[in-house]
Amino acid sequence: MDERFVDTRTGDQDELIDRFSSKYRDGQTALCQEIEYNVFGCVYGATSWTNRVEADEVAKRLELGPGKRLLDIGAGTGADAAHFANLNYTVTALEPSPGMLTGARDQNAADSIEFVQSDLLGWEPTGRRWPVVLSNFGVLNCIAPDSRCAERLADLVEPGGYLAAVVMGPFCLRETLYFALHGDARAFRRWPGRTGGDLPLYYPSARTLRAVLAPWFESAGPAIGIGVFQPPSYAFHLHARWPRLFNAMAGMDAGVAELWPFNGMADHYLLTLQRRV
Repeated sequence: MDERFVDTRTGDQDELIDRFSSKYRDGQTALCQEIEYNVFGCVYGATSWTNRVEADEVAKRLELGPGKRLLDIGAGTGADAAHFANLNYTVTALEPSPGMLTGARDQNAADSIEFVQSDLLGWEPTGRRWPVVLSNFGVLNCIAPDSRCAERLADLVEPGGYLAAVVMGPFCLRETLYFALHGDARAFRRWPGRTGGDLPLYYPSARTLRAVLAPWFESAGPAIGIGVFQPPSYAFHLHARWPRLFNAMAGMDAGVAELWPFNGMADHYLLTLQRRV
């Protein structure tokens, strides 16, 4: 094994990951998906992107097409992998949690999906590289944004290929306002750029992530804000009460998603980078 990429997680961290994974997997049940569809008009659990339209937009930006190979880092329930597999992409789904991976295999039996149990830094892909590597829904927030992470990502993307990462940044305007109005200290949890605990989370800005990856990647477009005005998932119950307001927020999001400073205020941002040749 390459000594740069030894897995340093402890047994307690593995237990926490499995516990979280089981809760997340329960949220993907048919009942939860039916509720989401009836309330929001789409199944948010069907893909980890905010909705499938955004997933298709990412595919368009990365020039994905049927038969193209794709690596999904931190595949979770396999929802993203299944979505792209259904569009005839050949997908490798990487997931460290055994429980989550079992659920993903059970729910997504497509022949075009290869499931691999490992985390990013501990995986040995035997020299394989992909034209597109996806890291969705804050997966990179679980890894320190340093040269070790950058080198591993560079090892996985073929020259001229793309890395697409959906990351939680250090400042989310509506999250700060939501928690502050409720007197909750979580309003400022992202600001230091890292939270502590057994499973630390990191909140790099798009500028920070670009700088860390710069020796191997160049920008393929502006950072795209995801969830600038739309509420977070824990407030989506309000959508049923004020659907017109929330639909208007979705339209506002689409209008400012690529504009500074709005793309730096979103819940997540999509950063697309191209591997240097």
